[in-house]
Amino acid sequence: MFNLSIKVLLSRKKWLFLIAGSIAIVLSSVASIFTASASVRSAIKQKAQNTYGEHTGVLTNISETKTSLLNKNKEITAGVYQIIGKTKVSNDRFATVGWMDKKSIRLGHLRLINGKFPDKPNEVAIESAYLQGSLKNWKISENKSIKIGNKIKKCVWLG
Repeated sequence: MFNLSIKVLLSRKKWLFLIAGSIAIVLSSVASIFTASASVRSAIKQKAQNTYGEHTGVLTNISETKTSLLNKNKEITAGVYQIIGKTKVSNDRFATVGWMDKKSIRLGHLRLINGKFPDKPNEVAIESAYLQGSLKNWKISENKSIKIGNKIKKCVWLG
């Protein structure tokens, strides 16, 4: 059956070239669409990482220390961060408040528009999206009080 179909295609050269051309066009279209969509996906991911940073993987409710976990898993690189609470920045927006170590900042590809990263307690860095809300008048090095949960903390903005 297969041999007969090959003989029919070879006897009808126009059909052979038409089918071969169609298959080539379909394969090249699929390959180019796949490549284009992969590049668009990569560009979107890169833009999001540049805007918001990149965090992958979280371990919760563990009793081991970071050092002991890293000793067991040599191929893992990890930083530490903790969410303390949230604060209201506008009528419909809340900002998450927390801290992270220098390794988390580096792994997260976080960059500052201006200023510096906090080093001491009560120093803060604010994501630029939140500066359009109630925090828009806050200037670098200015002290403000922020309500985090039920507590009010006095903070200085560094970046």
